[in-house]
Amino acid sequence: WNFGDGHTGNQDDPSHLYDTYGDYNVTLTVTTDTLPGDENVTFVCQTVITEQITIHQIPVVDAGSDAPTCVTDEVNFWSDVSGGSGDYIYNWQFGDGGSSGAQNPSYKYNNPGTYNVVLNVCDNPSLNLYCCTDLNFTVLIGPEITAVATGDQKGCIGSTLQFQGSASGGLGPYNYYWNFDDGHSSGVQNPTHEFGAEGNYQVTLTVEDITGMCTDIDILPVDIIPNPQVNVQAVPLEQCLGQPI
Repeated sequence: WNFGDGHTGNQDDPSHLYDTYGDYNVTLTVTTDTLPGDENVTFVCQTVITEQITIHQIPVVDAGSDAPTCVTDEVNFWSDVSGGSGDYIYNWQFGDGGSSGAQNPSYKYNNPGTYNVVLNVCDNPSLNLYCCTDLNFTVLIGPEITAVATGDQKGCIGSTLQFQGSASGGLGPYNYYWNFDDGHSSGVQNPTHEFGAEGNYQVTLTVEDITGMCTDIDILPVDIIPNPQVNVQAVPLEQCLGQPI
């Protein structure tokens, strides 16, 4: 056998793996060196058969997902495929029994964990053949986190208000980010703040777990009222000791 790519074989029914796609002329040469029935008479008889075969290019696949995320969020998957004959068929297996036939699907996991994702991409270069490529990668889904904001919800202009942040779920320790809705913020868990103007403020607490995957937001409404307007007048402005003013 001459497989047309520099490799040969001498088996009756060989198999061969090509390294590069393309058209190859495969040649089979069958030789006998004796006359059948008479081993004393030496002949060289040959039959040569050549047939062209086509090795199609398989799809070249790159794929992945967005950053690790929380169990409450959708994961966005993407794929980039080239080569082959085009008209690709996509088969995503998300590792928890879910699947999709879209090129770039979104998927939401119901439980935290590490999942092995498999993308199988096939093209159809001929009526009787599918050329396919598999790609495997993992995604990390973190547990759900809950943020709770408490503290003073009423105060006067300039008064010091105390706020407390707490969280559960996810993977601690947590990062706390406060937005006081007046252009000021804080990165401590239990901050104090003074508002410089009256109004209704939506104080927002964002909590992020240590992985950075999972966040949650809680909003605390705060009413700031103006300070009392006081006018003091002494009558008379001068008086003797022991006399009322």
